[in-house]
Amino acid sequence: MASFFSGNEFAKIIVGRDDSQTFYVHKNLLCAKAGFFDSTLNGSYAKAQLQEVELSEEDPRAFELFINWVYSDIVRPCPDGPHQIQTMLALYIFAMKAGLHQLANAVMDELRQLLNKQGKLAVWGEDRLDGLSVHDGLGKFAVESHAWVHYCFPEGNAIRELSTRNLSRSPALSVEVLRRVTALMHNKAAKENPVTTASDCRYHVHKGEMCAVQLSSFRTISATAKATAVKSENASAP
Repeated sequence: MASFFSGNEFAKIIVGRDDSQTFYVHKNLLCAKAGFFDSTLNGSYAKAQLQEVELSEEDPRAFELFINWVYSDIVRPCPDGPHQIQTMLALYIFAMKAGLHQLANAVMDELRQLLNKQGKLAVWGEDRLDGLSVHDGLGKFAVESHAWVHYCFPEGNAIRELSTRNLSRSPALSVEVLRRVTALMHNKAAKENPVTTASDCRYHVHKGEMCAVQLSSFRTISATAKATAVKSENASAP
């Protein structure tokens, strides 16, 4: 870890547009944790020579959580408030754009815990459905959450109406929600609340690697199988 801080070289990261904030981060550590910054800060263009990066489209609150993760490997949700869920969504979308799947999965886990703690379904008035892909974990979670609402609540219900308004921002997700609702109605999909009952790994993103949750489960099963085999072998020994 000491090598990450050698030379005390800092990168300057300017985040946001109108109310931008500037962050100074140890360059070696930042580049080691995120390949996006490695290629940007060690490139040949002018900003790289200044050790400066501008992220005008990103949320400063979400980027502060990212910096906390860079230094601690822990995703710490921002304090309770009107922007809490929105900030976590922004952090997830940034993590996916930067190719940080480990961070994205950790954010997904924290987001589900927040929603469960607050007793909320994943239908947010301030969400960013237009920034989601049906192929990533949060997009899948949004589809299944909205489908659950439309399956459980009758027409005219306030939560369902909110879901309908939010989905109008994303035609692609709307189509997937309709497919999911149809599957629920025909008993072709598990009838579970995505916030509380789906497996930990269901909404993770994996690119050719085994999920940490799956790996832990695999190791537990392997250890149990080995212990059973040893016990059986000992029992059959003369």
